[in-house]
Amino acid sequence: MLFKNNKMKVYFLASFNQKDELGKTYLRIVEHLNKRCKEVYEKVLIQHDTKDDNTSSHSVKEWYREWSEYIHECDFAVAEVSEPSSARVGFEIGMILSRGKPVIVLHRSDRDPVHINKLYSPKVVKSEYTDNTLEEVIDWCIEEVEAISDKRFTFYISSEIDTFLERRSNDQSLSRSEVIRMLIENEMKK
Repeated sequence: MLFKNNKMKVYFLASFNQKDELGKTYLRIVEHLNKRCKEVYEKVLIQHDTKDDNTSSHSVKEWYREWSEYIHECDFAVAEVSEPSSARVGFEIGMILSRGKPVIVLHRSDRDPVHINKLYSPKVVKSEYTDNTLEEVIDWCIEEVEAISDKRFTFYISSEIDTFLERRSNDQSLSRSEVIRMLIENEMKK
């Protein structure tokens, strides 16, 4: 499975309006994701504050370029959406989903995220949490994202390819599927 190798990149987003109240929770989420994933993109959240009226057009364009790169590179996103959240968070979730990326949607159990209750996508994993269950809920959600991210692909191979795969899998103590994935990943890096 993809996540067990700790190679995944994740984008974290949350509402600026609630960072005073939920900032410690945001940090807990990011810290836990850092333990589970290769890289966590949360720089945009920290560095770009839309309340600054002195933001130039150039800096907004630069922020959008950086954000687009994060979304392109991430394997999935985690959104903290406890009500009241912001339109920006909803916009980002929609944009991430439109790019085919799974989104974990977290909210406090005492805060109903009404603005996303009707949101349906097979790539959304929504769960509530408490202070005591936050990390456990994140782990469960990552497992769910992993399940919807893995794709099964069946194809026919010649006897020569079968012999090659059998030899490579025995030599490297890997399954034949792992050998095929490794070969494809090596090709993708070229």
